[in-house]
Amino acid sequence: VLGFMPNQEYRQAQQVLETGDILVLYTDGITEVFNSAEEIFGEEPLKHIILQNRDLTAKEIENKIMVAVQNFAPDQEQQDDLTLVIIKVQ
Repeated sequence: VLGFMPNQEYRQAQQVLETGDILVLYTDGITEVFNSAEEIFGEEPLKHIILQNRDLTAKEIENKIMVAVQNFAPDQEQQDDLTLVIIKVQ
């Protein structure tokens, strides 16, 4: 679990990762960034960035996501942590 919260229910599951798969773990600080118009960044832009840049390294994908989040709300003070773990299977 990334960003564990007490008193929450969590399920355990297994998933086989194959060559070419990308696993992205993130905290809500990534998707719940608000801009000055009070729009939320959300999951769809995150998915789009990952798919659009799937041929890059994990570090390069991380950089693309962080730049997109910062560009989405350049004048807003960050209210939450921005945590990403990106794993690419080779």
